[in-house]
Amino acid sequence: MKTSDIKIMFERADKEFPIQSGKKEQTFEKMSLELERQKHPVERINSILINQFLYIDKSVLYVYGALICLEFIVVIGLQSMGIDTKMMISCCMVWSGIFSVTSIILIDKLFFGRMAELGASCYFNTKQSVAAYMIAVEGINLIMLMVIALYVGAYWEISIIQLMIYLMTPFLLSNVAAFGILSTETGRNSPFLLFASGMFLSAIYMMVSVIPNVFVLSSIGIWGIICFIMIILFSFEVRYFFIKVEKGELLCMN
Repeated sequence: MKTSDIKIMFERADKEFPIQSGKKEQTFEKMSLELERQKHPVERINSILINQFLYIDKSVLYVYGALICLEFIVVIGLQSMGIDTKMMISCCMVWSGIFSVTSIILIDKLFFGRMAELGASCYFNTKQSVAAYMIAVEGINLIMLMVIALYVGAYWEISIIQLMIYLMTPFLLSNVAAFGILSTETGRNSPFLLFASGMFLSAIYMMVSVIPNVFVLSSIGIWGIICFIMIILFSFEVRYFFIKVEKGELLCMN
């Protein structure tokens, strides 16, 4: 049957069964109300986010908050011990690495603990949830690093920009290493690898202080180059990670 024949049949049916004007108006009114309701949903996006935050498991956030408090206690303790500038910078580098690895461990616990599909079942998919988490936690990390840099820089008389480069380099390096592990099936199935990588990198950061002239102003250019390379690597890793999340490869591998 041709399309034109079908069209003729519908036109003939319309003539044989006339539409009542009253019913037609009621239908238009219902359609208009439904369209208006869809344009202005009952619950807005900020209300949904607040409600989801109220009902999520906050135990990991408490652990993260305790870690931040512990950092301030350690810094004050090291200050009272009177350690030198090089050792203080190395300790701050260790803490920046710990923060970055911890945030990745929390991603693994929250979104890839064989419950990712359930966590993404209400309003948001897994990619959006992980992205929102990363923006929030990495934002907190950067704020905490800035606060520590201001405090340490003021007491030990170190340039804030110079100190931030020292802290951002291990922070990004630890992120690159942790994301690389989390992007593999073995890394997600064995959280010990993330912990071990954090311990290994922390040992390296402590050994940096024994290198002569490593924290002098003349070497800041080398630190800046390393930091820039870490930024590029981290950007590519995050992009690759989200591509795998969007395709569902990470969920299927869990």
